[in-house]
Amino acid sequence: MGEIIVKHFRRADTTSEQKELVTEIVVEDSDTGHFLRRVEESRLTRPCFQTIDMRGKVAGECRRYAFNDRIHYLDDLSFQMFERGLHENNGVYTVGTFESIVGGAHTLQAQINARDEAELRRQEIEKRRLQRTRDAARERARVDGVDAVEDIQPVIADNPESLPLGYFRKRDHPRLQFASKVRLQSGNIRSDGITRDISVCGIQVRIKGLTTFQEDQKLQVSLTGLHDKAGNVQFDDVLYRVVRIQTHEADSTLFLRRVDLDGPAGFSDFISGFIEENRRRYKLDVDDEYTSTLSWYYERCHAQSITQLPVFVEKTGADTLRVQAVAMSEGNTYLARFFCTDVDNYDFSPLALPARLERLAEKGEFVMAMYRHKGDGDDRLRLHSAADFEFATDADFYRFIYYAASQPEYSVVKVQVGSMPLLQASGKKIDEISQRLQYKSESRMKVLREQLARLFFVAYVVDMTHKYTGLSMNDKSIDGLQAWVGPECRNLSDGGVKKSLDPSRELLKTDLVRFGYVERRREDRYLAETRVDVKIGDRSLEGLSKDISTRGIRIQLNKCLAVKPGAPVKVGLVSLQQKKSGANLMDIPYLVVNSVNNDEGTVIMLERVLGSAKEGLKEFFVELITKNEHKLGVDTGDIWSATTSRLYESLLAANTPTIPFFLGRNAEGGAHLQFVGVPEGGNKLLDFFETESGHDFRCVNDRRVVTTLYDAIQILVRRQKASQEPPAPFELELYLYRERDEETGETYIHAATELDFTSDAGRETYLQQLVGREDWRCLKIVTTFVHALDEKSVDKLVASVREQSKHRAIKLSDLAHSVVGCGEVIDISRQSGARRGLVKPES
Repeated sequence: MGEIIVKHFRRADTTSEQKELVTEIVVEDSDTGHFLRRVEESRLTRPCFQTIDMRGKVAGECRRYAFNDRIHYLDDLSFQMFERGLHENNGVYTVGTFESIVGGAHTLQAQINARDEAELRRQEIEKRRLQRTRDAARERARVDGVDAVEDIQPVIADNPESLPLGYFRKRDHPRLQFASKVRLQSGNIRSDGITRDISVCGIQVRIKGLTTFQEDQKLQVSLTGLHDKAGNVQFDDVLYRVVRIQTHEADSTLFLRRVDLDGPAGFSDFISGFIEENRRRYKLDVDDEYTSTLSWYYERCHAQSITQLPVFVEKTGADTLRVQAVAMSEGNTYLARFFCTDVDNYDFSPLALPARLERLAEKGEFVMAMYRHKGDGDDRLRLHSAADFEFATDADFYRFIYYAASQPEYSVVKVQVGSMPLLQASGKKIDEISQRLQYKSESRMKVLREQLARLFFVAYVVDMTHKYTGLSMNDKSIDGLQAWVGPECRNLSDGGVKKSLDPSRELLKTDLVRFGYVERRREDRYLAETRVDVKIGDRSLEGLSKDISTRGIRIQLNKCLAVKPGAPVKVGLVSLQQKKSGANLMDIPYLVVNSVNNDEGTVIMLERVLGSAKEGLKEFFVELITKNEHKLGVDTGDIWSATTSRLYESLLAANTPTIPFFLGRNAEGGAHLQFVGVPEGGNKLLDFFETESGHDFRCVNDRRVVTTLYDAIQILVRRQKASQEPPAPFELELYLYRERDEETGETYIHAATELDFTSDAGRETYLQQLVGREDWRCLKIVTTFVHALDEKSVDKLVASVREQSKHRAIKLSDLAHSVVGCGEVIDISRQSGARRGLVKPES
């Protein structure tokens, strides 16, 4: 009821015969409030004798109904409300029923009023947003020492388009955009509609006006428009379930899914044949395919250009956490190289220690400092590392960072977790990516599936070195400090081992996945061991072939030696020559493609020199492989690398702990924010950007921020061309806090960047005020140029869309060729605050 003001006559006291006029503020629980409620209930339950004619007042079709010798014209929703009123009032048509139907929310006037109110509310929210943003900008300017704060007029950026990362074809059957009459019925309620699309498993139906049907309700659907094509197939009263309902200005769209795909008999086969027969005449709904392809393209761009180091952690059968793989890409080479202690030898043991993995699973993040040092009487580099939670106090950890910074090579990183437990890739995507591996080796595919099933979460290694530079310490001693070197925890003062893990454990060994890897071999290589002679310059060595093809061979030499790629080599197939005297198999010319040292010696990968003087070599190799193909295994190393690369890229995209975004070049050649990636697994940072109206990423789309990032990308591209060393990515700090507006009930996210401050002192003062807010974040934007996919991969992705929509294929191709940069928004709130002494890190 709320508070209302009424005037009425009331006795001054219970014994008085006189009444006086009083003005009363009536509240719900007062005596007058109870009286007015009883009066209103009595009025609404009186019998009504007015007819109801909703024709022209509602969007839906009105039909004729007779009740108590009176004719009413009602749409489906009005009829349901009429029947409900009769049921609640023992069969009596009441004033309350009349008023609820005539003035209900389903009438055209009520919908117009609702739209007007929604538009007014939207305008009010945007007005309040501008006002709040202006106030926040003026407050920031005052902190920075700007005098003319009244002249500041901030521009609110548009919310950029979001892209679901990890999305992959969710529809099991093709959908044909086909209009046909249908009849929907549930009990006494019946509605006629028109299909928007149709598939084996479901349909979209458009009906006029609002609908009485509810989500999860089961309906009997008759496809009346297909009766002339049905033959003996039953098309009436097929059972569907309402999945979702969308209401529009004059109609409603129902998304329906078939309850039983096996019945009625012949229905699914008819729909499948009908769609296949008419897919050229009508259009297939390409949204699912387009979104899937777009997501896949950008997740591959993100993975190849990623500047952080992804770590994939599995949970073994004993519930023990172990680093399964670490992923390298073109973008994170500068960070991954810190873990390289020898040629192509990476030591990821600092990330694989059991206590640190348990810390990640429990708290979600930690900070780790590392330095590289030669010692133990040899020239081998060893990584010394320590994490913040391994020290009793923050001061001790800062002492270790100060000591690490005094070494020639050191690094400070943050390790943080994405969604947990990990969101697995869809079965359809795994099957599509691993087709060649399944065909070549079922056993390797089984191993891969088991490997994926054990994954528990994905973590990120983020470079934070610049956050901890310039530490000033009163106590610079290293007394009592320890660091882990491989499986040993050593004292820094004397090098003594304080604690040691079992060296036989496999927990510290990790695989290396290379994002962006594609199959490089142009033919299958068969595993075949045979004795060979190898001539490299003046040296002649004995070896054993490991695999062989018509154009290449891999040989294990029993000695270690340095061989440069491109060096000429002559190979003699000694064992085969003894069996094939008719062909000269000695001194076959090859070129070195690559070489790797192992415990047995050196493995060299060779490519045969074509067009040499030796005749019949190709025919010999073809005949040899053809005769022995059934008993020779296929070397699946190349296929395995490409398959795991695609799968781990997909897992990272769906479970990343950051928020990726993509910059492109617009039609005028300027900067443009194409998409903000929303990982399907979600993460804590994504929750911060969630508001009543959805995700608010306006802070990333600020014109000044986008232009700065775009210009930085152009500089990085020029540096890359001028030097063989990969340039470090561009970084920009972002400061945000959330504020709830009591007038509109909307949550606004206010943002500032380091570009908004004219001095470091002003920024520090602002940060001091920022931590006083209830919900704030300090973020780091890391951006680099995109390492684009090769044209063949892009053409393959576009071709999958072109078959269904040339327009969408052109749009996809334009987007793919205009993207220039990839960035990520990383949460560094705890580290930034702890470094400045503003907030205490979590224990």
